[in-house]
Amino acid sequence: MAASAQDAGTRAGPALVALLAFESNQGAAEAAPAVNALLASRLGESKHLKVVSDRDIKAALGLERQKQLLGPCTDTSCLAEVSGALGARYLVTGRLDKLGKTYVLTTSVYDSSRGVAVSKPRAEASSDDGLPGAAARVAQEMLGVLEEAAEPASGVKAQGLGISLGLKFGNQFLASLAALNPGAELEVGWAFDPEWLAFLQVGFNLVHGQSKDNAVDLTVVPSVLGVRKLYGVADAFQPYWGLGMGLTLSMGKYGPFRETGSIPTVIGMFGFQYRFLPGLEGLVEASINIAQIVLGLSDQETGLGAGLNFDLSLGALYRF
Repeated sequence: MAASAQDAGTRAGPALVALLAFESNQGAAEAAPAVNALLASRLGESKHLKVVSDRDIKAALGLERQKQLLGPCTDTSCLAEVSGALGARYLVTGRLDKLGKTYVLTTSVYDSSRGVAVSKPRAEASSDDGLPGAAARVAQEMLGVLEEAAEPASGVKAQGLGISLGLKFGNQFLASLAALNPGAELEVGWAFDPEWLAFLQVGFNLVHGQSKDNAVDLTVVPSVLGVRKLYGVADAFQPYWGLGMGLTLSMGKYGPFRETGSIPTVIGMFGFQYRFLPGLEGLVEASINIAQIVLGLSDQETGLGAGLNFDLSLGALYRF
């Protein structure tokens, strides 16, 4: 049986990962199963892995076999026997402890084909609300090791989870909610933490206004560098807020060489992302350009930039 577990990790197809029940102290006993389930869900999103949860393990093994194999199992011989019984190359063990008000999550990923622990992620949470984020951080560290080891048989390296590419379409409400100033933004992001995403956005807006004599149209090109803070990263629905800074370039009817002006851009944003498929997320976002409210978008003659400076956008984000 142990040999079959090793073969499972080398043949084509997703690598089998068995996630055993977490141990815990008394203070964390109620939270441990939920954290275990969150970790299984996060790992299960990878197309390179097939996760067998503790519930699946108990369903597959008889009661007597469970008693024999699924007690406290931390030594190498026990892990090898469990791996052989399940046919899984990787076994994930861990425990959750509550020390005062702080939760400490410690885990270990055992590779049966090599007979060693290949990763030992650890995370802390200062409250119950922080446990999903701690599970997400541990899962991301595990994925970095497991996906690299579980590369497709073709030899193509598993895609990383850090880089993202997004496209948003929306409207900029400058003077009133009835104003129509459509635009689009292209975003390149880097998730340096499951709850934090750094991004660079470059976009444009077609802005309509009225001068003293006639209608005025501007093409506005904002460039913003910022960060977003995500909540509920273990769930499909993820609210967020963010802050960005950069420059906005406005081009009048004579183009950038005659009537170009640039002003600082400070944007506050809030919205939510929804994960439809692993790696693919839709988003709804509202933002306010604080700098444009204070400084205006163009000159005093046109009056463009005064008023709401409120943006509403819909878009999609793909994580590589």
